[in-house]
Amino acid sequence: MSGSFPSPNEVFQERYRIVSIINRGGFGRVYRASQLELNRDVAIKVLQPIRRDGMDADEEASRLAIVQKRFEREAQLVCQLRDSHTVVMHDYGTTPGGLLYMVLEYIDGRPLNQVVEQDGALSPERVVKIARQALWSLQEAHALNMLHRDVKPQNIMLFDHAGRTDQVKVLDFGLAKSAESAEFRAEDPDLTGEEVILGTPRYMSPEQIRGEPLDPSSDIYSLGLVMFEMLTGYKAVAGDSTMTTLARHLNDQPFILPADLEIPNSLREIVERMMSKDRNLRIRTSEEVLEALEFWNSNSSVLGGGQSDPLAGPALLGERRKKTAIWALATVMTLFLVSAIVVAATRDAPQAAVIDELEQESANTGTPER
Repeated sequence: MSGSFPSPNEVFQERYRIVSIINRGGFGRVYRASQLELNRDVAIKVLQPIRRDGMDADEEASRLAIVQKRFEREAQLVCQLRDSHTVVMHDYGTTPGGLLYMVLEYIDGRPLNQVVEQDGALSPERVVKIARQALWSLQEAHALNMLHRDVKPQNIMLFDHAGRTDQVKVLDFGLAKSAESAEFRAEDPDLTGEEVILGTPRYMSPEQIRGEPLDPSSDIYSLGLVMFEMLTGYKAVAGDSTMTTLARHLNDQPFILPADLEIPNSLREIVERMMSKDRNLRIRTSEEVLEALEFWNSNSSVLGGGQSDPLAGPALLGERRKKTAIWALATVMTLFLVSAIVVAATRDAPQAAVIDELEQESANTGTPER
């Protein structure tokens, strides 16, 4: 696997002329390109599998074959997605030099993180409009037994079309997983051989961090954190390291929107229930969120219980007080647990096992993986 990344003005795979580099990372590039026979703008995501030191040639070849198998399977899954709010994949493959690539629909717009950075907190109406479209995309994926697993502002693209503003495309289903049963699995022993953490720490659900079986509510949790960010203009998780960021998801302190934030009580209730760390209290499906959002502009409860607090209700009030009292001790214990998880997950992971979004954000100012 000695292939090198293409450069602007080169013709890639005899079909695509590279126009410019949209984004780059340690083992990947995203390009804007022109498909020659159709004169169509496309985005090409090119990955170079990481080599592992200490492996002999046969072991390395076997490992890279597993990486390629995973890539091809994920590409085949993404090709099934047809919702108008999901980025379209046109093609995928492997170059003679061993580079893996996906050819995607090119979206001329701004990623949501850039929109929030430039525009500040968004109006409740705008947040609901964006969230609904993202939910429609996730709804289709979940119906096909696929989970995105990396919902974050960088993977939600906003663009204008035919005079309609704030149109949404959900990007980068590259971490999607299929399910053989009703539940999604956090690992696939046939493909990885190890249990790994995949996703972006700032937006990962507690169960995703712990490597537990996942269901669509994990994506709901991540989208809830994105909605918090849109409504407030700042991130719900503001840790300055991967460890403290993961710990914030694992401790018992709930995510609560600021009390002085002027939004309808029903919208507050919906977002806080989406962000619940307890899956039994969280809104579980895209359909349930979409149904609740029909009544977002109300000052009464739309989810039952009559309060926006995810631990509301007489039966749970004592539990909330108890959890608040032991939060400091739980945080210390959680940091120890997170350190063990990170060490175990990164030791032998076949690809980028923990994606440290905190270090990558400064390099992610362009349009990522469109």
